[in-house]
Amino acid sequence: MTVSLSGCFDSAPDKVELSNIRPAHVVPKSSPTSFVSTFEQMCLHPLNSGSAFEPTLRNASYVPTRRANARGYRAYIVDDRRPAVLIRERNDHRACAVMVIARTGQTQRVANAFPRLFPNAKVASPSLVEGAENVWVEEGARKRVIFTSRDQNTTRGAQYRLAVIETK
Repeated sequence: MTVSLSGCFDSAPDKVELSNIRPAHVVPKSSPTSFVSTFEQMCLHPLNSGSAFEPTLRNASYVPTRRANARGYRAYIVDDRRPAVLIRERNDHRACAVMVIARTGQTQRVANAFPRLFPNAKVASPSLVEGAENVWVEEGARKRVIFTSRDQNTTRGAQYRLAVIETK
């Protein structure tokens, strides 16, 4: 999934801020540490606390690029090297992902952080999520499907994603 700055913007301030963003910062080459810590702060903290994603993202200087896409995901970006964040909030589930240009060390950083972030997750078949590279399922009060995926078909390089979908 690529992120586009075109289309309808939520408000004039968002449009102005996004008009000045460096193209390389839309989906940046984030460090492995930033990739995992952004996922933890922007995705897991709101999921674990039951709070909405948008206030957390806005307070961290993220701006929505446009209204939700056809699949219901909304992209938020910031004009620095932090990953793009994709969110979807529906009545029956919530989803959040971080997306970056793939670079060395990201895969290992995810593998190292995973037991701490999802201590009860079990490996599942990648066929559970279309296009997934690795999939894990965590059962509890709410079911979580966690996955990584890559998209090789971008002009700036392969994109790497870490995502979580939580169902009620």
